[in-house]
Amino acid sequence: MERDQYYDGSRRLEVKDGEQVTFVEDTYVSTPLPDYYLAIVEEEKYLVLADHGPSADPSLDFYSYSAGKLKEMGSIYGYEDSLCIEGDVMSNYVETLHLQCQPVIRQYQVINGQVVEIEQEFYEYSGNTATVSADSLMLYHEKGDAEPGITLKEGDQVTILGGDLKEWVLIMKDATAETGWIKVNGMDCILPDGETVKSDSLFVGLTFYG
Repeated sequence: MERDQYYDGSRRLEVKDGEQVTFVEDTYVSTPLPDYYLAIVEEEKYLVLADHGPSADPSLDFYSYSAGKLKEMGSIYGYEDSLCIEGDVMSNYVETLHLQCQPVIRQYQVINGQVVEIEQEFYEYSGNTATVSADSLMLYHEKGDAEPGITLKEGDQVTILGGDLKEWVLIMKDATAETGWIKVNGMDCILPDGETVKSDSLFVGLTFYG
């Protein structure tokens, strides 16, 4: 099987489908090498090194080969078996901290030789359900809007639909299919009076790792 060769200064990477990268003149790497993959994006070929991290924090590091050197292009978080390439758009499930910890599909493109994330207005979540544990919780009618929407009561079953990965998460009350927005900062929630509370003090059944 034909090998693709990549050179990085005094190091030479010999890449063969289905095998790991071999550093022929390796003076830099002291830990086991990660799996490698060849990603083809719009007919361009990139070397991808998969690093699963010390605690299930996987990332995919992209490199291009030009003028006899490997050039770092940036990284995409997530596992290699969930990386999808369609035309010039790459997507992957990335563990994201937003109200809770959950996998979110995030998209990327190669722009000027760098891997750049494509920002989306709304990211659909896995749709897990939770139970309201607060006595009362008002949701906003629209994100960024001060107009009050539905009010959730203790014991209400809700579905976490998605968010903007910045400040807002969309929640549906299962019994009525009504929806409303809650303002968040990471995994903290910002109540209408400005008080900041932990999301697990308002809901039971959210997803947390670590």
